[in-house]
Amino acid sequence: MVALRFLVSSVKVRVLVGQQNLNYIFMGNQKLPDARNHQIISFIKSAIRILGYGTLWFNLDLAVILLIFSEIVGIKEELV
Repeated sequence: MVALRFLVSSVKVRVLVGQQNLNYIFMGNQKLPDARNHQIISFIKSAIRILGYGTLWFNLDLAVILLIFSEIVGIKEELV
């Protein structure tokens, strides 16, 4: 009975925006994240962090800016 409720409560929605087809998966009222976009943004965030920590040796101001920017990208990552 629980498995049946789970299958019924998940819905796949396809939206056409301009030229792009966007696929969303909803479970109940909550939209599930797009795993591919989440992974890409995570790699970008990690690269910015590595640059930021590497820059600490040479320029503290630039390193702080890069690390703050990586946190902003991390927030975007969670919203995907």
